[in-house]
Amino acid sequence: MGRPKIERFPLNKDHEGALNRLAMARLKIIVLSILAGGLLLSCLMLFPGCSPNAQYVMEENIFEFRQEPGPEDFFALAEYRIWIPEGVERLRGVIVHQHGCGRNGMWMVWDHHWRALARKWDCALLGTHYKSADSCASWHNPLNGSERAFHNALNSLADQSGHPELVKVPWALWGHSSGAFWVSRMLELHPGRIVAVVARSGGYLISNPEAFSVPVLFNYGRREPSHLNGLTYYPNGREKNAPWSIAPDPKTGHECGNSRLLTIPFFDACFDLRLPANGQESLKKISMENSWLGDPGSFEITKPEDFNGDPLIKVWLPDESFARRWQEYLRSGWVTDHTPPPFPPYNLSYEFLGKKAIRIRWNAEADLESGIKQFYLYRNGKQIQQYIGINDEYVRKNFQYGNYGDEPGPEALYERVDAWIPTQMEFTDYRLHPDSTYTYQVKMVNWSDLESGFSEPIVISQKERTEK
Repeated sequence: MGRPKIERFPLNKDHEGALNRLAMARLKIIVLSILAGGLLLSCLMLFPGCSPNAQYVMEENIFEFRQEPGPEDFFALAEYRIWIPEGVERLRGVIVHQHGCGRNGMWMVWDHHWRALARKWDCALLGTHYKSADSCASWHNPLNGSERAFHNALNSLADQSGHPELVKVPWALWGHSSGAFWVSRMLELHPGRIVAVVARSGGYLISNPEAFSVPVLFNYGRREPSHLNGLTYYPNGREKNAPWSIAPDPKTGHECGNSRLLTIPFFDACFDLRLPANGQESLKKISMENSWLGDPGSFEITKPEDFNGDPLIKVWLPDESFARRWQEYLRSGWVTDHTPPPFPPYNLSYEFLGKKAIRIRWNAEADLESGIKQFYLYRNGKQIQQYIGINDEYVRKNFQYGNYGDEPGPEALYERVDAWIPTQMEFTDYRLHPDSTYTYQVKMVNWSDLESGFSEPIVISQKERTEK
């Protein structure tokens, strides 16, 4: 079968108008931010993990690629940043988090929740940034240069990381807004390469029959216009028995809301169904026998054998666990995590600061189901502090969460991602007494407010300070 034809840079008037309105709204935000710039940046410096002059330290397993546009490219700049989980000998896939118009996904590599998914399945996590040359949406057609740049990035990142398999392993594609159009069009072009697709607030009318074997979740806010919600694209595949689903969010418009609580489990289920064991074979085909069905109107879920009607009028759901999450999400815009974080924080260390302060640092792996909301610090068995992060409308003084575009940084800096220091796992304890000994432990809290167990204790004697 030949390469499917995709029209070059098509934009209907409704789509273009909506994107222009979004661009104008963002322009107003930028202008207001500039007017209050001094105050804003001063406030940001008060919170951990955020500074207008921040310089992050690149980890050994993070790599970057940057491409200037060619004569036929419809972008001003293409940038990519990838994270490779520590200890992975051979990658099994790449998770691509594709931003929307005017956004920047380069800080995705520091998103601990998405890292948990990548770590579980030995996948790389890739964030991107396409800077528009003219129209906000010009790059969302892969044939306008972004597909070529994406392949160039994978080739370079494979060489840099020492993982040559990066150029061949399958992709899990997530996209928001114009990113949703991009991942849908990549599905049209490369169905055999894709594990699953999540299109948040956008999509594309697929015509390649091979694409109808790939799981797709169209996720959108109920307050969005019709051309941005999945109802425009979903029936095109489901009527052909494609393993496709829709998940309207009752709480949002174009913003991503709590969608990661559903989309990360969707990818988790699809990896389980489709990834070959040794990384060498083709992706597994979806078996409808073990799937579930859902009704987005009544929120009912059922096994296929218990449903007497035409299954093609129902939503495809990969398994029972995801079906129950989908049901709650459609009702409330939220997914409750019923289990505590499986692993406590680990690798506690410390650093003396002055005469009466100690900085405690640690590592932690996010809860795959609901990420990291908080850390609690205990001294001599009593809780003395909890993590206080940036006070914006998304993270709300907590540790980390997705913002408007499901990126992990503060919304105020979404266009200046390198002004943000990746959120650090650390506390500073002040007013310590000389000649005293302190025992510290840390707990992690997920976004359903369930606590992990205690970390292993670290015992610190103030006498060490004078001895050193």
